Amino acid sequence: MPLARELGWQERAGDSDDLRDLRVTLLPYAAETGDLALRAQARELALAWIANREAVPATMTRAVLDTAARFADAGLYEQLQALATSTLDLRERYYLLSALAKLRDSALRERLLALALQKDLSGRDARDLFEDALEDEVNRRPAFDFLRANYDALAAKLPEHSMARLMAPLAELCTREERELFAGFFKERAPQVLGGARQYRQSLERIDLCIAARNNS
Repeated sequence: MPLARELGWQERAGDSDDLRDLRVTLLPYAAETGDLALRAQARELALAWIANREAVPATMTRAVLDTAARFADAGLYEQLQALATSTLDLRERYYLLSALAKLRDSALRERLLALALQKDLSGRDARDLFEDALEDEVNRRPAFDFLRANYDALAAKLPEHSMARLMAPLAELCTREERELFAGFFKERAPQVLGGARQYRQSLERIDLCIAARNNS
């Protein structure tokens, strides 16, 4: 944290490539692990970026947006979501949806997951949002719960074969309860989509390995 505060979110003249790479990794980590000042600074920079894309260096844009969205309140969430669903810049939309998939507020998370079924997002964008949510350690289980509750609606909206793709991040589930939920839900559904049976087997094997490793640790 002291090093993160010393470096700060903004690049400086003369920064080496190694220092820039360190900042991209270190600042979000320090903010996530408890530095409230860095979280507040990320929020202010995200708001500045919304108003003016030049306010944040390109190399730090994702780090700032990820951190700001992770700890967003309702006001910031609404601004980020509004931009994500309105921007015509595909890279910006990807960055914003990926950042929002890291939300920690449970009520805002529910709003975000529900967005996947709304017309504001295309099927491809909805798939990317859900994939990022499933890859996030904190949001994986809530996203899995939403997936099970809305499977048919998601399968109808997302691009073909997306349901097999979404099983890949679920391989990171690592409790016996989650294993039973995964197997019970996908055992019969997986063979119905292209590549689903193979992905189901691979994900289930990884879940079993994780559970075994945890039990032996």
